[in-house]
Amino acid sequence: MTTQIVVNHQAVTNLAAKLEKLGYSGDDVHEVAEHIALNLLADGYRPVERIPDLRPTRVATEAERKAALAPIYGAIDAARRNAQEAGR
Repeated sequence: MTTQIVVNHQAVTNLAAKLEKLGYSGDDVHEVAEHIALNLLADGYRPVERIPDLRPTRVATEAERKAALAPIYGAIDAARRNAQEAGR
């Protein structure tokens, strides 16, 4: 429990510093920071997972692209052949 007290204190201190940096000039910035934090939690605030980056981390080579598309082109060719044979 003592560890959580230290973590909570540090979180409130960090929020208070951010409020002061943004220009808050109230009486007790630590009290305001704790009030904000408690209200967020009481209103149901919970951290959510970050959305993974949707951009690829690297660009595929031409050979990799062709290899990935080969099964698709094969399925298209087979479907065309089946359609032609069914139309005869």
